[in-house]
Amino acid sequence: MKKIAPHRFVAVAALGLALQFQTAASGSYAPRVPRGSPHATAAGETKAGRAQYALGQKVYLGKARLPKTADAAAATAQSPRLSALQAALPAAEARAHDLTALAGRLTADQLDGLENFVHKRFANVPK
Repeated sequence: MKKIAPHRFVAVAALGLALQFQTAASGSYAPRVPRGSPHATAAGETKAGRAQYALGQKVYLGKARLPKTADAAAATAQSPRLSALQAALPAAEARAHDLTALAGRLTADQLDGLENFVHKRFANVPK
């Protein structure tokens, strides 16, 4: 039997240990949550940030309580922000959700939450 040089043995053993951690997951499965996911918690994310995201999600899905009538002064102030969000949505989402119809019916917190949700949910939306 042929003797293996000690430095080659150490190199092969180190390579085997290094590859062991990469082969722990099967296929193309990513063992961590992808970046940019609303479920990933960043180091600086706070409970208030998660609450704002949840409020925006409720507004977007139509589950938030909104007044039936719109305030005219608030509608003129909110309309440009909502139009920008509507234009930035993907085509299928834009057809399903009319954000401009919410003008004048949202509080400042709800509008900020909606912007936060849309920016995080649809990552290609410019801020």
